[in-house]
Amino acid sequence: MKKIMIAIVLLILSIPSVLPASSQPLITAINFRVRFNSDGTVVVALLQHPFFVGRQGFVDMYGNESVMLEMMLEEEDAATEIALMFSEVPEKVDYEVLAHTYAEDEETVLCDVDNVGRMKELHGAIVLEVLVHLSSTPSITESGDEIYEVRVADCYTRIDPRSWIDVIEFEVGPEVELISYDWSPSAATGPKVAESKQLLWENFNELEAPNEYSFKLRLSELEVEPGETYAVSGHKAVQHDVLEVVVKNEGGDGYFIVRALGDEMDQARKVHLEEGEERAVRFAAAQGTEVEVWHEDLLLQEIGFESPPDGSKRALSPTVAVIFTAGITLISISLFVAKRSKGAPEGEEKSEEYETGFDLGSLNSGGGLELLDWENLRQMSRERGALRD
Repeated sequence: MKKIMIAIVLLILSIPSVLPASSQPLITAINFRVRFNSDGTVVVALLQHPFFVGRQGFVDMYGNESVMLEMMLEEEDAATEIALMFSEVPEKVDYEVLAHTYAEDEETVLCDVDNVGRMKELHGAIVLEVLVHLSSTPSITESGDEIYEVRVADCYTRIDPRSWIDVIEFEVGPEVELISYDWSPSAATGPKVAESKQLLWENFNELEAPNEYSFKLRLSELEVEPGETYAVSGHKAVQHDVLEVVVKNEGGDGYFIVRALGDEMDQARKVHLEEGEERAVRFAAAQGTEVEVWHEDLLLQEIGFESPPDGSKRALSPTVAVIFTAGITLISISLFVAKRSKGAPEGEEKSEEYETGFDLGSLNSGGGLELLDWENLRQMSRERGALRD
């Protein structure tokens, strides 16, 4: 029995050595290079070097075709992680891929592969280069004349607090001035290299790695001020108890929430608007309804009323008018027949006002109808099924 158990253990230990490389637990060394430009853009280069740890230790996987192809197919995820460095909502970040994922044999990636507190050079890198527009992110704020504070987060820490970037290098362009820099938490380790044009962090573990890096920069060519990215204009009007809200997008493309608030009502419509696009949304609501337009959790506008055309609120559609006229005609005929059956003297004029809200005496000899209380007539038509909300 003992020999059988030993044989089983040896078989299990031998499995990693016979499995193909693609099934091994892949580990990736990751370095970032971040360059600030004077126009408020940032070029981020992601450099990756794959390897795995087998029974005999570190095994380099750079050059393995299947592994490298798989990493290249993950370009979209890698670009999203780069955007996550500048916003917790990466889909809002305006970025573009400058160089699609490629292999560069002359590059070097640093990583503490052996976990001994010393970076090892790994030759060869899988590279992705992305341009990010800082003005589309919440990571930049103005703090003075041409001076901006820029914050860059560890994207892997945002995904998982136990993760961190191995090495990150910051560079400033020729027209950019680095005024000051900082990092958080303050207990984390500072940069290994600190020069006027370069800052380099080497992070060996979670406690030493900063969660966020911040810089004060002079950006002389920044054309787009950070701040409001989304803006709308609009108006609203009520006609026949239908609230129509017309919204025009005067900012960035995106989804907007049009919200109608009134007595015991709270309705919303979600619409997507391109820049400059205009759209109407409608609600079953009354004149006093308030309207708000939101983007995410940002209230963009409270829209006021535009008066509808004169008489539009009181006008009846042709169909409804015909139904009303026919109804009143039938009532007048039935009353006339009832009066004759009671033997009322011929020629005697009699005017009676009924709860329907109009005066029968207003029916003239020509068969016309003078509406004295439009709201009561509207209610009557609802009861008859002629007019519906």
